[in-house]
Amino acid sequence: MFALRQVQPINGEFITIRLPVEFRGCTQAEVIVLPVENKGKQQGTAEFIAEFAGSIPDFPVIESLPAESRDAF
Repeated sequence: MFALRQVQPINGEFITIRLPVEFRGCTQAEVIVLPVENKGKQQGTAEFIAEFAGSIPDFPVIESLPAESRDAF
């Protein structure tokens, strides 16, 4: 699966998305459009990770669960 995240300027009611070569041959794509607050400078990857680090909880390791719990999965 390929994923693409871009912040694009809006021209009226239209945006243009240039797809990477990995999408060649695909016949459909899901597009989700969200508004972006203008914070000035766009964050780099390191700043994004630092801001959201720890916000997603860790999931339990399946092997550490009792056998009867593993069977439920």
